[in-house]
Amino acid sequence: MSFPKMLLTLILLGVMPMFVNAAPIPFTGVSATGTYSNNLDLLTDGTFPAEGSHWQSDSTVYFNQWSEAYDREYFVFDMGSFFLIDDMSISVDNNDSYTIEYSTDQSNWLGLTVVDLGFGEVSGGMDTMTSISGESEYISGLDFAQSGPGQYLRIYVDGWQYDGSGDGAYSLGEFQVFGEAYVAPPEAPAPVPEPSTLLLLGAGLGGLMVYRRKAKK
Repeated sequence: MSFPKMLLTLILLGVMPMFVNAAPIPFTGVSATGTYSNNLDLLTDGTFPAEGSHWQSDSTVYFNQWSEAYDREYFVFDMGSFFLIDDMSISVDNNDSYTIEYSTDQSNWLGLTVVDLGFGEVSGGMDTMTSISGESEYISGLDFAQSGPGQYLRIYVDGWQYDGSGDGAYSLGEFQVFGEAYVAPPEAPAPVPEPSTLLLLGAGLGGLMVYRRKAKK
């Protein structure tokens, strides 16, 4: 290989990592409320089920909402500390909607985005979607402004949501978020009194002392 070609190759190799997405924020724990099948570790093992694969499989966490008697479903992901979320990628069964929220304390939740049943690009089964612009699975409807600080993320399905367009059969295959650690702004220093303020304060204290002396006499 000639020197110019070798140099070009080295330059390209050095530039290529710039186009690789940042690593997802590692979750320190995953919990859930409700009735579901399979291990929650499947949601964070880094593997996205194949497009169009069956919603009930060994690589998904699935559950049903076929009547009002079914309980609410919450899947909570703990990031361990506060982060600002910029993007997300998810694999879901694409026949229903999923709400994604974030929180600092698991008591007050704020909306991040919604995986709408209309976003799916496959005719049925598992579908991978992302808010990362330029990716092949990018869905513009998933895009959101950077979140505020939060430690917890929640994928939420509230009971029976069937409205004639979904099918009430839910499945999650993988969930990843991308962002940056939150750094609290420094506290503003206490204001320092100006010299004129100090003089007025001193004069006031002096006058008070004189008044007290006269009062004693």
